[in-house]
Amino acid sequence: VKMQCWSKINATASFDNLYVEKLVEKPSLNEDEEKPTTSVLVNENFESYTTTAELTNENGWYWGMNDSAGKSSIVTEDTNKVFALNLDANTDNISLLKGFTDVTDKYLKVSVDVKSSDTGLTVPLCLNDYSIFARFEGGKIIANETEITEYKADKWYNITAYFDIAAKTYDVVITDDSGKKTILENATTDQTAIRSIKMQCW
Repeated sequence: VKMQCWSKINATASFDNLYVEKLVEKPSLNEDEEKPTTSVLVNENFESYTTTAELTNENGWYWGMNDSAGKSSIVTEDTNKVFALNLDANTDNISLLKGFTDVTDKYLKVSVDVKSSDTGLTVPLCLNDYSIFARFEGGKIIANETEITEYKADKWYNITAYFDIAAKTYDVVITDDSGKKTILENATTDQTAIRSIKMQCW
C-alpha cells in the first residue's frame, strides 16, 4: 500500500548542454585530467531547434505523459537556447527522454545544466526512464537519498555523473554558477545497462 502526494504548481525546469559519453577508463574527478573517450553518445545544446515539435522519436527524443510536448518550449536566455518543461497547476508530471546506444560496460559520463524556477518543484534526472540518479527538491540537490548541496531558484547548476557500470556505483559533481564544486562519491545504482537520460519535473 502506497500513500503519496505532491503539489501542482506553475513552475519551469530548464535544461541545457546535455552531454553523454562512454569512457574506457575510470574517470578521475580532477577536471584537469584528460579522460579517454570511447564515443560521444549525446551532445545537445538545443541551438538547432526552433520549437519542441522538432524533438522527435526519429531524433531519439521521447515525450512523457500529460501532454509533455505541449507543455514544453525552446526558449532563448541571453543568446543561448535552452529546453524548458513548463509545469502548470493542472499537471503533476511532465518529461522528455533522450535515448542512445546501450552502455553495458566500462564507464559513462552524463552532464547537464539544470535550473528550477521554484524550489517547490521537484526536478529528477533519470536513467532508463525511471531510475533517479539526482534530483532538485525543496532547495536541496539529492543523489542516493543524500543531500549534496543546496540550490536557489532561477540559478543554473551543472550536474555531472560518472557511472562505473560493472560496480554499479557513480560519482556526482555539482557545479554552481560561481564555479564552486560539491562532490558525492560512490553513490549506488541497480542499472547495468544505460540507454537513456530523462529530464523531468513534478
